[in-house]
Amino acid sequence: MPITVELEARQHRVDVVASGSLTQPERLAALARCIELLRAHRGAGVLFDARAADSAPSPEENREIMEAVSAVASVFASGVAIVLKQGVQYGMARMLQALLERRNVAVAVFTDITAATSWLGAHNV
Repeated sequence: MPITVELEARQHRVDVVASGSLTQPERLAALARCIELLRAHRGAGVLFDARAADSAPSPEENREIMEAVSAVASVFASGVAIVLKQGVQYGMARMLQALLERRNVAVAVFTDITAATSWLGAHNV
């Protein structure tokens, strides 16, 4: 599976790593696993590293992700840091950021993993 979702208990976060071409069912399955871990580990943040992914969700798929996250926004209280390379993926992540911020979910998009982990550490509840 090109998306892994694991609890990084020492860092109090859920690490999501994506690579290759991703399908929407894969994204939604990874999101469901992430939500499950966040419910079990309240206050954990999410580090989503998609630098090795070579596909991006469509605007419609982004809206579907936004709706799923919005339905359980409180489990994302410590924020979501998304790390990707520049390009279409970055642009689509910024669109998702804008959609989720309207729903009171703190999301930040980065191209640098160190900056992302620093931001996430500062937002941990």
